[in-house]
Amino acid sequence: MIGQEAGKSFAYVLGVFLGDGCVTTSNIAGRDRTMFRLNTIDEDFAQATKAALQHLSDYKVTLWCHAVSKSSKPNWALGLGDRVLCKRLVDDTTRKAKIPGYVFDWPRDFKLAFIAGLIRSAPPLCSIHSTTSSCLPAAGLMRVLKSTPYVRPSRLILSISASVRASITR
Repeated sequence: MIGQEAGKSFAYVLGVFLGDGCVTTSNIAGRDRTMFRLNTIDEDFAQATKAALQHLSDYKVTLWCHAVSKSSKPNWALGLGDRVLCKRLVDDTTRKAKIPGYVFDWPRDFKLAFIAGLIRSAPPLCSIHSTTSSCLPAAGLMRVLKSTPYVRPSRLILSISASVRASITR
């Protein structure tokens, strides 16, 4: 059984994965290599995701900074080669197509960790009204918010500048 902190870490990582994270597979020297990846300009977000992944896995989490030609800000790239974790993220979300049903039954702390990971991965939320399958359906996020005590979905503010804030009241 996963302890409470590992549970919160998994919830956060699941939110990040459904947002801006991804799982890639490449063939290196005849071996398939599966990696959890995240690229962001937000160093704090990259560090928080790294910490959550370190709670979940014994594999080394790599984090490095590099320049991007089309941006004045540095890019933070994160990678983890834990095949079991990657498979669970992909399978549980049907390749990022849905929020797993067990999320709605999680305790409040886990739901808030999930929401935090998802909201920090702003791009899919910015196009939340899109009808394409590549972004998380608004109804799914709203269901998680509505099932979380003391979170008011009507106070979720989506701004054009990709700044996403959730007002969590007590």
